[in-house]
Formats: sequence, C-alpha cells, structure tokens
Amino acid sequence: MIGVYAIDIWAAVAETPSRQLDIDFLTGECNPATSDYLARAVQLYARALPDLCRRQGVNIADFAELTAHFSGAPPLYRIDITVTDRLGRTSNDAYFGAPLKRRKVLDVLGRLRPA
Repeated sequence: MIGVYAIDIWAAVAETPSRQLDIDFLTGECNPATSDYLARAVQLYARALPDLCRRQGVNIADFAELTAHFSGAPPLYRIDITVTDRLGRTSNDAYFGAPLKRRKVLDVLGRLRPA
C-alpha cells in the first residue's frame, strides 16, 4: 500500500520505556516519537488512507479518530484499535498474542464469542 514492507512494530514498542506506542492514522503521528523509518511509514499510511477509503466507498471525513495502541512484549502482545466516526460513535477492538487474535469468551448459552 505504501511501498514499505519490513516494519517491526514490536521492536519499536520494545524501545519505548513504557513498552507502549500509539499511532494516529489520520494525522500520521506516533507517540512516543519513534525511529525515523517507522515515523515515515506511518506518515505514508496517513497519506494513503484517503485513497484507500475512496476505493472502499468511504469518505475519509467520516472518521474523527483512527488509532492503534500497541503494548506488551512477547508473547503478551496487545493492540487496541479505536475508530470514532464524525457523529461521535466509537468502536474499540482488542487483539492479543502472537499471532494477534481477538479474545474469545463463552456467553451464557455456552457459545464462543469475541470478547
């Protein structure tokens, strides 16, 4: 999508004192500041996002927030994705482990459901 293929996000997370990294895909910013290579890749993703939205039939202006919060160390990786639309409706999803998966829990009827 952006011409950058080798991004080790978990190495960048490991280099932060808190072992946490936030990426805002609308502004193209990383917090805390990270390597120039990752910062440039995130900026390229932010620039490519409007075209991706257009191809999917979505207006980039429909997003008020599109962030990813990376945390942890092997094997306890975690990513929290937050999407907020222009009307203020927010969706949060969390992915865990390696490979990253949504956590599953049993509902009251004994069915396996995403947490």
